[in-house]
Amino acid sequence: MANQITDGRANVTTAESITGFEDLTGSASGTLDNEIFIEGSNSVGYYTTTTRDGLLWNYGTDQDLTDTVVYIWFNCGVAGLLEIKANAGVTVRFTGPTVTDWYEVYIAGSDDFPTAVSGGWVQLAVDATVARAAAVTNGWTNGTAPAASAIRRVGISTITAATMPRMVDNTWIDQIATLGPSTAGIVVEGRNAGTTDWDFADIVTTLGPGVGTAKFGSGGSIILNTPVQFGINDTSTHGFTDTNATILWDNQEYLPDGFYGFSALGNSGGTTNVTLGIKSGTGTAATGAQGGSISADSTLSRWDLDFDDPDVDSVGFYGVSMLHGGDFQLDDPAVEFISCIINDTTSATVSNSSMLKNSIVDANTADDVSFMFTDDLGDIKFCTFEFSDGHAVELVTPRVASQTSQGNTFSGYGATGSTDAAIYNQTAGLVDITATDGSSVSEHTYKNGASASTTVTAAITVTYTGITAGTEVRVYVVSTGAEEDGVESSGTSFAATLQSGVAYNVVAISKGYIPIRLENQTYTGSTSVGLNQQPDANYSNP
Repeated sequence: MANQITDGRANVTTAESITGFEDLTGSASGTLDNEIFIEGSNSVGYYTTTTRDGLLWNYGTDQDLTDTVVYIWFNCGVAGLLEIKANAGVTVRFTGPTVTDWYEVYIAGSDDFPTAVSGGWVQLAVDATVARAAAVTNGWTNGTAPAASAIRRVGISTITAATMPRMVDNTWIDQIATLGPSTAGIVVEGRNAGTTDWDFADIVTTLGPGVGTAKFGSGGSIILNTPVQFGINDTSTHGFTDTNATILWDNQEYLPDGFYGFSALGNSGGTTNVTLGIKSGTGTAATGAQGGSISADSTLSRWDLDFDDPDVDSVGFYGVSMLHGGDFQLDDPAVEFISCIINDTTSATVSNSSMLKNSIVDANTADDVSFMFTDDLGDIKFCTFEFSDGHAVELVTPRVASQTSQGNTFSGYGATGSTDAAIYNQTAGLVDITATDGSSVSEHTYKNGASASTTVTAAITVTYTGITAGTEVRVYVVSTGAEEDGVESSGTSFAATLQSGVAYNVVAISKGYIPIRLENQTYTGSTSVGLNQQPDANYSNP
């Protein structure tokens, strides 16, 4: 292991030589430029005019770029004179073995040009599979469009709207790199100098401007255009901690949902900790703050969280604002989300993790589609769900049949049985839900899936009095025989947490006293019940 932050992409060319570059006809082309570059010490340039031209990198053999993102550093000194985007001012082109068999995507123009850094350079990121689908749909192809699995060349084409003064070159390409599917573009290992947890600013400064997948943006933000992995599978210590960071996912048009995101990886013999924000307090009294914000453009690629590696030690999101997310995998005991806002996100899986005091707003769901999936509502406490469409929570194969919804509120959801009910029971069995700590039974509307049934009751407190200290008290559900509450050794009273409207058998046993058994006791609200425990005249204690 090294204490390092690394670029996880595969290099295709650093543009330190013109070898391998061709024009759009397949002829060797390009001019080496050692004055205008961003990576290494050179770039390769050409002259853009009113006749379409460009530079293509020739792999020499067909490459399988299925679900692979191609990164190209691109610079145009005449961006204001380019054709508009709709007229293909700038395209990213993929060819097959024959240069005239291609597909391309319209990626920029004089009216829509990416925000540049470091002397006009922009880093374009295009998924070859997504690009092909868009090109075929829009007719941006020529000859026989190659499959994404058989790409020979990739590069840029440009055209200006009007003739411009002559220059040697006005358009340049620097490094081309690729990132395959399910691969992290940035890997954060160890700790800074081995002693201090890394943070987001460290990622930018460590990688430097030439890598381009992390950069400083406006308003103190940090812009990322690649997935980030915290930790690796080794036996050392990996640590990442930050507060009040503003993380923006870059606006790249031809990426699939879920390409962006954060993940964590650990090892049973090592340590991996990821913390955003600050936690105060313990248990259900805990709060989170200063976690910053993470956001993508609502119309472009959504971002995922993958925190379900069983060897990760802790993932804490405290007071984080999350916007336009995709799929959040939070099904591990190491994960803790407290006081977060989750806005316009597609789905979240919660199992054995802790969801406390979070607000779920405008979930990106459709009618009869659920946002959060869990096997126990007990993992979700004091959370608020605001209706957008579909269901707030879907119950899957349960860890326990009796579940507690503690302090959760559901606002604006539909009636029981509807496609907009708050809870969707897909366990194929009975789930008893007890609403506690301010959770309203009426808000816990539900829909039952195949072979499923649901009951929702409010928690009540029944205090049993008239007992001697040290008495064993047990309260059992009549229908199942399961113990609902109990105590091995009581005081002079015992407060049991029960469910309204459920029938119970109550047993109280103490040495020297007559055993008490109350059968089929049903309570509709909190109450006090006197057991009037009496000494046993026949009890002998030698």
